[in-house]
Amino acid sequence: MRVTSTGVIDTAFKANVSPHLSDLAGAPALTVTSDDHIVIAGRLGFCGYVIRRFASNGTLDTSFGAAGSVPLGDPEACHTAALSVDSTNRIVLLYYADIPSSGTDRCRAVRINVNGTIDSTWSNAATNALINIPYAQSVSAFCRQTVPLADGRTLIVAGVTVARLNVNGTLDATYDSGGAVITSESYGDGIKSAALVFNDALVIGTDRYDGDQGWRYSLSRLTKNGSIDQTFGLGGRSRIGFGDLRPDVTMGAPNYDRISRVLPLPAGRLAAIGYSTDGIGIVLLDANGNLNTGLADAGRLVIKGSELAVPGWSISFNTAAVAPSGDIYAVITRNDNFSPITIVHFRLIAS
Repeated sequence: MRVTSTGVIDTAFKANVSPHLSDLAGAPALTVTSDDHIVIAGRLGFCGYVIRRFASNGTLDTSFGAAGSVPLGDPEACHTAALSVDSTNRIVLLYYADIPSSGTDRCRAVRINVNGTIDSTWSNAATNALINIPYAQSVSAFCRQTVPLADGRTLIVAGVTVARLNVNGTLDATYDSGGAVITSESYGDGIKSAALVFNDALVIGTDRYDGDQGWRYSLSRLTKNGSIDQTFGLGGRSRIGFGDLRPDVTMGAPNYDRISRVLPLPAGRLAAIGYSTDGIGIVLLDANGNLNTGLADAGRLVIKGSELAVPGWSISFNTAAVAPSGDIYAVITRNDNFSPITIVHFRLIAS
């Protein structure tokens, strides 16, 4: 579905795109190219993927692959993770692969050329141009994000690891130690979100648990070469909890704050947004990882679920995006059946 600038559903777009989505199972991944093509990757049945490209009006782009579609051809591809496009509009798909011989999920990635052919130059695997992220870097993998870099290399965010791939898809051994950074700060769900900032540095967001503090957001910045930037926050980390602001949204610990998204903002600032037991929390940081005063209580804001006038119990954060103005829009629901979607608009204060 596409909504016009006046808030009306674009029925022509819906009519064009809908026939080519009905066979896709699960929640497909989506990205948009610099020339306004829409790319969707979805599962066909239980396992196996197809990538489709659409024109901006929703019609299938038949010049891409075989009449608009590219079948992935990997029978172990069972879970969509992330799509991105690089500076030349090549597509990178990151996904979970169920591999019986390994006893666990693994992260794999594939790159697709602009014309819809699998990029056979981007591989360290024997077949089908698949990049099999090594087991040590993707055990219990949450295959989160692909981050294309301007020089043609690609960052892969998976589990507790950030790996960098060369232009040809092999692990870049110059990135930290052997091509990948294993983050000690991560807990439970691994790295939850990452955002590329200046000079190819990457800010990563994880959950941090301490017995005396409970759960807090933890943000770190990796330098261009993969090391922890010690100038960011306090000793390379910025840890934020909200329990002191709104004890009524936290149950059972001083803090119960779980990060969901890291968002780059204009002028080098950063925002991180997530949820607590019964509320959402947003923090604003300056470029050095310190609390910025452009938001509510010295950089932190908590909104209780009941204040959003949404029925149900326990908040569930979905996604967020940044407008060109720097304002933030977040989508949340409640953890109950048939919960409506609520969009929250955060208008930041210039500082």
